[in-house]
Amino acid sequence: MPANPTPIRPVIPANFLLGTLRLANNAGQYSIEDGQFPSLYFIDNAVNFIRYRPLHRAGFLISEKAGREVYMYAGQWNDNQTIQANLANNTIYSVQLGNNKTTIGNNLLASQANQKSTQQLIAFNAANNPIPMGEETVYINAGPLQGLFFGGSATATNNKYQPLNMLDFRPGAVNGVHRGHTVTMPQAITGFYESRFPGLLTCLMQAGQSKQELTIPLPSTGRSLSIPIRSNVEYFPQTMFDTSNPAQAEVEQQAFLMTMIRSFS
Repeated sequence: MPANPTPIRPVIPANFLLGTLRLANNAGQYSIEDGQFPSLYFIDNAVNFIRYRPLHRAGFLISEKAGREVYMYAGQWNDNQTIQANLANNTIYSVQLGNNKTTIGNNLLASQANQKSTQQLIAFNAANNPIPMGEETVYINAGPLQGLFFGGSATATNNKYQPLNMLDFRPGAVNGVHRGHTVTMPQAITGFYESRFPGLLTCLMQAGQSKQELTIPLPSTGRSLSIPIRSNVEYFPQTMFDTSNPAQAEVEQQAFLMTMIRSFS
């Protein structure tokens, strides 16, 4: 799709179906990493698919596409195989969510039928018991991982519950898949932002309400340069910052993008 100027109209609370969180894995003990700006996914009734990625080494991005097939998955994805071959392989445990707003929303709710607390998840994985029925999806209903989806099978995850990560691709495609972090319900994404970066999510949502642009002063001229924020354009990758020190570049990029996003109104 072309690069469209903000506002990107599908970016409204009613279309916010899910987000993703990056997890740390310490010998099977999962925790949510700090310092991230979680991605937000919006799907409207016209099947417009928005992946709103505020912070990434490649930069800030509002990806706008005409429709995507959406899955959650765990296991070892093989980039040398087609999408269909991976999904059929017993080394992948997958849950098909759908390709439209209603179906995805309904399947996310259905995937919450089997629930465990964070502590119950940890205890199950430590006990080395077989996953019931050979494969299963679990929704975490309490504790630090509340709002996230886990799942697995005997063959794909060795009878351990692993994070179910985002998977989306163009309908009918055999390759070109996007693989994201762990699928998370909107309430948990909202809670993450409000506890760590109060007000930032409200600013992010302004990209669906009004024109957003970044104003850069040009001191030698007394004028300023306005850079419009558009969909399908990556802004301010880490390579624009201190490339001699990757850790410092990450800090500088986050601080810069934080300031940029907080200017949205």
